[in-house]
Amino acid sequence: MLKRYLILLGAQTNAGGTVRTATSFMSYKGLPYALEGDLVDCLACGQQGSIECVAPRLDARYNGKQYALEHDLCVCGCSPPPRLIANQQHNCQVLDDTGSSGNSLDAMQT
Repeated sequence: MLKRYLILLGAQTNAGGTVRTATSFMSYKGLPYALEGDLVDCLACGQQGSIECVAPRLDARYNGKQYALEHDLCVCGCSPPPRLIANQQHNCQVLDDTGSSGNSLDAMQT
């Protein structure tokens, strides 16, 4: 079983960047969840990047945009692109052992 935790405003990347926008109206402990396309300030290259969602994942969207998960990418001037690091350990997507998204009713855990 693979768990990928959702990203909140202020989460970091593995290159020292910080998620600067989180356009979901849903939140955890007062911090909104980030979505694909939200902005990330990259400390490594000095540019502002955006979140690009990568597989494996469940298709969970808010206003047509995927929720950002740990290990999603910050598309900026870096090569390879930095990956997001979860800043909470409460809400996650649960995927089966093959990395595919199962049909479990509890696939989105809180």
